[in-house]
Amino acid sequence: MEWIKLFRLYNLRMLRSQRLLYGFVMLSVVIAVSIALAIPQIMARTELALNGQAAELNGAGLKVEAEYESRAFREAVEKLRGEGITVKTAGVYSVPFQNGAIQAYGDIVAGDYDLSEDGILLYKALADELHVKEGGSVTVGGRVYRVVGVEQAAYGVDGQSEMLGYGKTAGFHNMGRTPFVTLFLLDGGDSGKLKEQLAQIEPGFKYSTVDDRLAEIQAKLNTNTAALTILHTLSYIMTLLSVLSSIFMIIMQRQRDTAVIRMLGTPVKALRTALRAELGLLLVPAVLLGALLSIPIARHLLKFNGVPDSSGGFGALRMVGSGALLFIFIYVVFIFIATMAMDAIHPLTVVRGDAVSWKKSRRKITWLSVGFGLVTLIVYAVYVGRSSALLSSMLILLFTGLFFGIALLGIRVISAWPYRSRLMLYSSRSLRANRHSFAVTVFSLGLTILFLLIGFTLDQTIRDSFNQGTEAKLSYNYLAATGDPAGLEQALKETPDVAGYTKLYVRSGFVTDREGVRRPVQVSGLKPEEYQVRYKLLEGEDVFEGPADGVLISSSFRDKLGIGVGSLLRTEIGGEPVELPIKGVYEAGGINQWDILKPAVAQEGSERVSFLIKADSSRFKEGVSSIITLHVGLQGEYLAKMISDFLAVFKWLCAVCIFSSILFNLNLVCMGILQDYREGLVIRAMGLGSGFLLRHTAVKAVISLLFSLLLSLGLYVGLVKLGLSLLMHIGISLSAGTVLLPVGSAVLLTALIFLLPARLWPQQQDFRELGGMV
Repeated sequence: MEWIKLFRLYNLRMLRSQRLLYGFVMLSVVIAVSIALAIPQIMARTELALNGQAAELNGAGLKVEAEYESRAFREAVEKLRGEGITVKTAGVYSVPFQNGAIQAYGDIVAGDYDLSEDGILLYKALADELHVKEGGSVTVGGRVYRVVGVEQAAYGVDGQSEMLGYGKTAGFHNMGRTPFVTLFLLDGGDSGKLKEQLAQIEPGFKYSTVDDRLAEIQAKLNTNTAALTILHTLSYIMTLLSVLSSIFMIIMQRQRDTAVIRMLGTPVKALRTALRAELGLLLVPAVLLGALLSIPIARHLLKFNGVPDSSGGFGALRMVGSGALLFIFIYVVFIFIATMAMDAIHPLTVVRGDAVSWKKSRRKITWLSVGFGLVTLIVYAVYVGRSSALLSSMLILLFTGLFFGIALLGIRVISAWPYRSRLMLYSSRSLRANRHSFAVTVFSLGLTILFLLIGFTLDQTIRDSFNQGTEAKLSYNYLAATGDPAGLEQALKETPDVAGYTKLYVRSGFVTDREGVRRPVQVSGLKPEEYQVRYKLLEGEDVFEGPADGVLISSSFRDKLGIGVGSLLRTEIGGEPVELPIKGVYEAGGINQWDILKPAVAQEGSERVSFLIKADSSRFKEGVSSIITLHVGLQGEYLAKMISDFLAVFKWLCAVCIFSSILFNLNLVCMGILQDYREGLVIRAMGLGSGFLLRHTAVKAVISLLFSLLLSLGLYVGLVKLGLSLLMHIGISLSAGTVLLPVGSAVLLTALIFLLPARLWPQQQDFRELGGMV
């Protein structure tokens, strides 16, 4: 066969001469395929592990989180216990944990656990924060506990304990404090029917069965799959663009060789087949290598996220094998599509030195690639096995079209401006003539910047936004308590970082809004001279305004109990029933929302003293003994940590997209130089020099960078702002320091993509090529 001889004599030699370009293409494919095949392995193993742990994660067949005491509920539970239902209970208390100089705030879950009096089970996140392992010790509430184990997942606890971290003990004695949540773990019987029965008795509690936990797991897996598939789709698109552009550039570079070989009598079909064999010799091994690498990548990422390896051996190999065959088929088809461009090369046109018209081939290849690409996304969604993967792929394609359309519109506006500068006039006309390739460049650069923003700033953005949203609602940013209130107060007065503080005289009590129901609350007394950091008043009168016996409650308190200004609050304080008139509502910002504020009365006394502090740092606690501090940004830090852990997979995908984008844009710029080579000769022959061409390249680079930054930053801010407003009801806070790394990286990438090829490309001064144009 003629193509085999051509392949041995020509294509193998060219394969060796272009090994650098081919090496980059292969690396791009290896990484993209390894991540694409790692995603379904991660999701399958995570689902298997979580489904198998559903009962353990829930803690029992039915878990009930009770935020208050209900006599009717207690009686119902005791009745069920008498009917043979196993009932275990645990109380949840918020306390500081300490390991040497390291301090962290978390929850103690004290209940029916098979532990010694000095034994404690720590949640992994809290153990990592305290830098303690099994066999170590931690101090909680002035008592030393021995760490008898570390739980990799949150087993049978409430939502706050999972968020802050927790330690499980067999009992916890802390001056008779009432737990803010009591857990009831019920096993035996029909959990669904038990849930319905108990919910009718006390609908205000939170109920969770194993089936509920399984539904939560599936929802979380669908969300994770959708998020990962979005970046996979983008990385897949960028990798395909880099592969197609590399093939197209190879064809352009070899057009003279192709013309000569065809004039020697070799048919174009043989040339296409030989090139396809050459490319297949590269891409097929790259796909197989990527498939093999997906196994350790999936295992590493699962281990990083605390999911046990349950690959199942043969099942994982079958999944990887079928995925490898799928991607081999995909890349082979794209090779067949891309090599159709060889039909545009007419030997006599090339020999005469005329420019080859690629327009018709590009249009044909573009439509075939887009159509087949859509089919492959559907097939990949079927391979992953989740409809959310297909939905997210379709959404990202719509976004891609919108991004591309905006880039085209911007280019049209720029090129229509009446410039007087010869450089700008030439650059604008060049942009208009090559608007589609330039729009693709802007699109890929914008995606690169977007990947940098998502992968390396999303956790910081959400943390800063959450903290700013919380601090906007609160006039303080630290809560503190100590056994030496006088010492802390003196330190607050002497520390220049402290803008002010409010001293609270706290007593424990209960709200008895219904018969047999007791909600634990704190009654915090304030003195006028110590009320420096004021609460944000939403309605009514402040603490020292209006009736002296009136109290303030938080907006969350008001909404949960359905009461407001003018209502009487039925409470029990010190064992005595007391009715308190509500005269105002304050903003708690999600912190201490069950605090009742009132003027302090000397004869009442207090159980403890706490401080609300507005300070630029925590330097005020230096030298104060046994102090406990809590920053209001604790929840923001937790959210940032969760997102950072989840972004571990994102960063891999971001790296793929960034690498593919660089390769694609380098190919695109080099192809532009090849295509505009004769035009460059004309400009140099006119005496404008290579400097004019370099300045023209710099103008294109700056315009590309500005467009890409505007599009990517606008989209990033818009999406994050929408997500934060819908999920957390807060605005976005994006500091200049947060985006400094992505924007700086984008500037360097743009310089690399545009200026490096222009500087390194051989500037031949052979003006004889212009002879045919005279």
